[in-house]
Amino acid sequence: GRELIEKALQDSAQQVTVLRVVITTLGLEQPALAAEYAQRLIHLTPDDPWAWMTLGLFQGLNHQAAAAKDALRKASALARKQGAPAMAREIDDLRQQISNPLFGLLGPMLQNFSPDLFEGFDEEDY
Repeated sequence: GRELIEKALQDSAQQVTVLRVVITTLGLEQPALAAEYAQRLIHLTPDDPWAWMTLGLFQGLNHQAAAAKDALRKASALARKQGAPAMAREIDDLRQQISNPLFGLLGPMLQNFSPDLFEGFDEEDY
C-alpha cells in the first residue's frame, strides 16, 4: 500500500505523474489520503489549478469545508490567470457545493457508480 507509493515517489524522476496517478486512484475510496498526496503535488506544482481543485474536492469529502473552499478559491484564480475560464467556472460550482451538508456523502455514493470517475480527465481540455 502506502509503502509502495512512497517507494515509487522516491525512485521516480516523474514524481508529478506518480502523484497524479496516486491521487486519482485513491480518490473517492480514500479521500483523506488522496488529499494528503494532493498537498504534496501542490508543493511540486504550486501553480497547477488541477492540483488545488483536487485538494479542495477531497478536503470537502473529508468534511473540511473551510479548507476546501480556500483550496478551490486558489484553483479558480489560477485557472482564470492561466486562461481556462471553463475550468474556473466548474471549480466555482464545486466550491458552492461544498457548503451542502450532503457533500461529504458524495464520495461513498459515487464509489457505487464508477470506480474510474477520474479516468481520462485531462485538465488540458479546459
